Amino acid sequence: DAAVKFSRSVIMDEYDLSAQKMVEMHKCLTKSCKIYVSAPESSYESLDNINCGESTLGAMARAVDLITGEKVPYFMERYSAKAFMKNLNANHTCDPVVVYIVREGASMYNSARVFEAKQAALNIHWTNEETITLLSAEPFTVSANMDGGSLNGSIYTTGYDNILGNEDHCAPVYEFSKGNAFKFSVTGPIATLYRESFGEVELTVTNKFEVITDSPTLITSNGYIGCRNGKSYQSSLYDPLVSYHLAYDKAYYVHISAYLNTLNDFVTIKVDGEEAASIKGAVGRLNWNQTLDVHGKEIDIRFEGTKPQFSSFLLRLWTGEEPVTYQTTSRRFTFSTKPFTGTTKSSQVETTSVRTSTRDVTTTSTSSAVTSFMFV
Repeated sequence: DAAVKFSRSVIMDEYDLSAQKMVEMHKCLTKSCKIYVSAPESSYESLDNINCGESTLGAMARAVDLITGEKVPYFMERYSAKAFMKNLNANHTCDPVVVYIVREGASMYNSARVFEAKQAALNIHWTNEETITLLSAEPFTVSANMDGGSLNGSIYTTGYDNILGNEDHCAPVYEFSKGNAFKFSVTGPIATLYRESFGEVELTVTNKFEVITDSPTLITSNGYIGCRNGKSYQSSLYDPLVSYHLAYDKAYYVHISAYLNTLNDFVTIKVDGEEAASIKGAVGRLNWNQTLDVHGKEIDIRFEGTKPQFSSFLLRLWTGEEPVTYQTTSRRFTFSTKPFTGTTKSSQVETTSVRTSTRDVTTTSTSSAVTSFMFV
């Protein structure tokens, strides 16, 4: 069962629909549902042979408003005798796809807007009252600009049903609280933008991944969702090895806040070619949230999850001219970038190249970039 299940929705992938003829949609038995499907065009032929209700997944994937780029959901009525998917492909194969099913009664069920993010260039006029969800089986990049005023809101790598109320404890991956612009890339199936500030914003979505170094940003493992259940979306488009190379215009202090559910797998960070840290953690343990400061011009990040469905990470990165200064208020892990060859009984994080200590700290800094993140 590869599906990422929530209280009022589910995100399904190609592995949920492969190797079996029938897939029941339990969310749609006693309540009506909206079904959104996104897939590369190369998957359409396969999806045309997977029936869903009175339609097919191929037809649902093509259901996009050609002017606005907004997805047109398929409505499954409750108590339908066809609340299932039937795979008619040879050997019940299925190509890459993301299926987002939302149950009636979910938060923002009648108000959120869902867009197809795989288009070459999508422009969205984001008004005050709207929550925007972007759906794609392939990576995409979002940038925002606002004329006057300042942005205040959050970005989640989950659907609109887990923003308000948030029964499944999905943490925001990015929070913007100052300034009038932001930019981020997603290597997962879904992202939702929620805002609390007033004013109109122009969003631009492109169907490619960009390494962002000129503003605070985030990077994740493939298919990252970031909710309490710890599961990730799966796709044959994803390489088991995740690697990022960030090249800045000069040497900076780069501040990294890591949210780890990597189990026994390590996220390795190199700075200017030298290993600076090798970190791991797990949701529910003290080491799941770690902070790291490094100084350099080029950063390489590498991760290979042995259980990609359950092993994931989120790194938030921002730069400054000075190192972060700490004030004692809350418990958090900190790292020294100097080599450490000894051992310590108090260390609760396993590392290969940096000394790890536990102390009561809260990160603050005079660097304005730091205020772009609100840590959870």
